[in-house]
Amino acid sequence: MIEKKYQIFISSTYKDLIDERNAAIKTILQLEHIPIGMEMFNAADDDQWAVIKRTIDTSDYYIVIVGFRYGSTNEQGISYTELEYDYAVSQGIPVLGFIKKRNDPSTPEQRDDDPDKQRKLNAFISKIEKKMRSEWSTADGLSAELSPALIKQFKETPRIGWIPATFDPMVLSGEIATLSKENREMRERLRLIESNKPDMELVLECADGLFFDYVYPLLLVWEKLTIEDFDQNELDALEAVDKEFRTKSAEIASMLYSQNIKHEKTSDNSVSEIEDLGFQERLIKEFGDYNTALPPQEVVAEYNTQLSRYTNMTANHHKACIRIENNGTTTANQVIVRLHFPPELLVFDSHRIKDAKEPKKVNMPRNPIRDRYDIHYPPAFVDNIEKHERMLNPDNSISYAINAFEHLNYYTENEDCLCFDVDSIVQTMGASSDYFYIVATKRGTFEIEAELICEELPEPMKKSFTVIVK
Repeated sequence: MIEKKYQIFISSTYKDLIDERNAAIKTILQLEHIPIGMEMFNAADDDQWAVIKRTIDTSDYYIVIVGFRYGSTNEQGISYTELEYDYAVSQGIPVLGFIKKRNDPSTPEQRDDDPDKQRKLNAFISKIEKKMRSEWSTADGLSAELSPALIKQFKETPRIGWIPATFDPMVLSGEIATLSKENREMRERLRLIESNKPDMELVLECADGLFFDYVYPLLLVWEKLTIEDFDQNELDALEAVDKEFRTKSAEIASMLYSQNIKHEKTSDNSVSEIEDLGFQERLIKEFGDYNTALPPQEVVAEYNTQLSRYTNMTANHHKACIRIENNGTTTANQVIVRLHFPPELLVFDSHRIKDAKEPKKVNMPRNPIRDRYDIHYPPAFVDNIEKHERMLNPDNSISYAINAFEHLNYYTENEDCLCFDVDSIVQTMGASSDYFYIVATKRGTFEIEAELICEELPEPMKKSFTVIVK
């Protein structure tokens, strides 16, 4: 095995730490590695700073030795020792810090008298302490700390290093040729594997092209009526319509009488009693009768929920199917497709659509405002109501020619997931599911998430389909 030689950069202030630097150089040489320092450079020279950076770039490890001096600084007031440290950290080079114990004695030449430099030195030491660091008192003590710290770093964070050119280049050339041949063979095998796999295409087909029209269900409105809900102008308008209604009724009665058409009169005196009341008094009585006859609000709410579901299943369902194509060069085995539907879209098989039942109607009293004064309703609104009523009439509902024992080649999980399985699809062929139904519950733009898996694919193929309900 070829032994690596690591280049180790030594950084520190110089005049106050000459002995310590020599001890570090000696220790590195004893470990049979390469120490490198900047004794030969003028640190204040900007051109030399470029050389220092290149030297750090080619080093495998960086050690910084800190005494009691911050050292010479650049124009920004940062010492060159700290500049070197920051650069080594920024380049991802493993750094080791060795800090002289703060309580050790020192001579005036070994200290900075400038308070600002003392403050900066303390901040620099705090920065070093966040990385791997050791403390020392003497040059020998530094050497004792440095040797095991470097050996540990060599094991935990091995670097590229330098390899002596004492080996036979022909041997290396042969090894490179062998590896190149193996690499070519592996690439060819990978190409064959990649080419001999199914190329699957997944399509969600729908007669409406995933653009659906939505029909709103005609829901019952539960509201109590009080005369306080109307201002005087509205009451005057209602009274005018009432007079017109009563006039037309009288004309019809006169015509029937003149044609000797027999009609029975009620024996209930309440009608004549109502006729004797003023308009607002009659309205108050009609409102009271209507409110009394209203079914519980919870009953109407439950009916509307069931009616919405029934309307969606009968008027807002859209026939769809899954189509899979294998455009690859090999058979796809154990193909499974799953469609995941958002809450606004439901999925049903054909049997459940066929078996949708209209909820039992709720007996609602006739609304005196709507029934007597429907002249206020625009014709388009009345036509829309009639259209919905025809749609909800069971006699006019859509018929389905489905055999009760029909076998479906897919299955639904709850109402938000559909699964379609195929044992195999040979190359250049395809498969499709029986028809199922996507049911829209509101308008908007929604995403159906699909995934396809088979034995030959390393991971599921995923796709999404956008459905627009308008």
